[in-house]
Amino acid sequence: MSASLIAGPSLSIASTTWETTLQEHIPIDVLSRVSSLDHLLSYVAIPIGMLSIGPLTDHIGANTIATGAGLIYLVAAAAPLAVPAVRHLTHNSRDNQLSHSPR
Repeated sequence: MSASLIAGPSLSIASTTWETTLQEHIPIDVLSRVSSLDHLLSYVAIPIGMLSIGPLTDHIGANTIATGAGLIYLVAAAAPLAVPAVRHLTHNSRDNQLSHSPR
């Protein structure tokens, strides 16, 4: 239960940061395409996880699955920080980007 109290706000912050970063760093003419692929690939994992979790829990055990899933999530969330370009990503204003784009 306490993990849910931490995960909820953390997911909101991460989602807001991700969407803002996409909008600031992806050119406007391809933003729709990139965003749709981002959502498609994110949602494809949901049914795969739902179909596999039952048999895995029966075979390995619920505690092992929960611990493993938490560790995988932690590594997946922290791995991008190993890339220097991600750590040094700058905040760009959409107004600044629009003023420098050809019309």
